[in-house]
Amino acid sequence: PGNQVANRYLAILAKHRLIMSQVLQQEGFSVSMPDGGMNFFLSVGAPSEFFAERLFEQYNVAVVPGIYFGEAGKTSVRIGFGSVNEDEIRKGCCALGALRRELCAMTKCG
Repeated sequence: PGNQVANRYLAILAKHRLIMSQVLQQEGFSVSMPDGGMNFFLSVGAPSEFFAERLFEQYNVAVVPGIYFGEAGKTSVRIGFGSVNEDEIRKGCCALGALRRELCAMTKCG
């Protein structure tokens, strides 16, 4: 019974990882599939703390600023797929893309 539960959970995580990867790519992010764990680390092209705060304030989507993991993450965020459902994954990824496009338009990037 324990293995069945674990196998079901692993299957759900694999599905969530695939969905998140696909939606992030559709939103224009460059994605590397995580080898382990339940998180993607994404470059967002803006200071990570600013981006994370704005994302939460505007879209009610929480991510972890990449700067918390070291200087190399100053323009990245960590987003997880382990404790959310498929609709929340889609909503969160679309919000990430929308905010990045908004900030890019404001700064005339790309």
